[in-house]
Amino acid sequence: MGISATRAIAARFTPEAEGYGVIVGHDVIAQAVAEAGTAEAMSRQSRAALSRIERLAGTAGADTVEAHEAAQRQAAADQIAVTLAQRKLSTIFGQRPPWMQGQDGDALVQQIAAGHVKIARVTFPLGAVPSGIPRNLRLARLDAVAVSDQWQTRTVWNAPAAASMPGRSFFALITDRGPEEGERVDAWATRANALEQTGAWIPAAAAVVESGRYWYYRQHEEGRYERVLLDVSRPLRDGYFVTDLKAGEAVISTGAGLLLARELNPDTEAD
Repeated sequence: MGISATRAIAARFTPEAEGYGVIVGHDVIAQAVAEAGTAEAMSRQSRAALSRIERLAGTAGADTVEAHEAAQRQAAADQIAVTLAQRKLSTIFGQRPPWMQGQDGDALVQQIAAGHVKIARVTFPLGAVPSGIPRNLRLARLDAVAVSDQWQTRTVWNAPAAASMPGRSFFALITDRGPEEGERVDAWATRANALEQTGAWIPAAAAVVESGRYWYYRQHEEGRYERVLLDVSRPLRDGYFVTDLKAGEAVISTGAGLLLARELNPDTEAD
């Protein structure tokens, strides 16, 4: 029947808190970045004009007192516009986005504004995650059915609290090809006071779906198999974490779908 088995490998897993998120549209980001850039350019221009007037003060080419006062007012107004634009950016990006702490900040902001790098805004219930910023987040589409449909992000920072629900909110960067802008996603982070669990890793190819639930087949001996319920909310790299297997026990990694078909319809012959 083309069935082959893989040995489970000893593994560890830390329980995760589940939240939800949305991918921020880059049009809002692009507009805010453009407004901040325009405000900064206008401020530089007005400061330069004021500086020129002040340098010429007391000379034959000096401007009038009225012109000097007008230049001062314009410089002050343009600086206020810069402050407002920066505050608007902080409501979108948070107070301490990652580009404020790196040398390539401007380049990263432009990538975000162009939509090449996406930002996810995620929220977790109160008390679900530790008091600090999670080291990483795991994101997935709402209809994700495999580990390959998920994304790990290690660039995480605080976001303003969500008005729709009490909890803690974070921003996270998605630099690889991921969900679309405006798309809702599930999010996971290490749970507060979580204790690491010990168990086993099985390959993602072992999973089969029946009646909306996930299963895998444990091989007791050649030709004798047991279908076991699989909790896919505990993914590991290229596979899943399980606690009802010991390291070294065999699971079906190729042909599990054929086993399921034969189990549900014993009269079905293998192709």
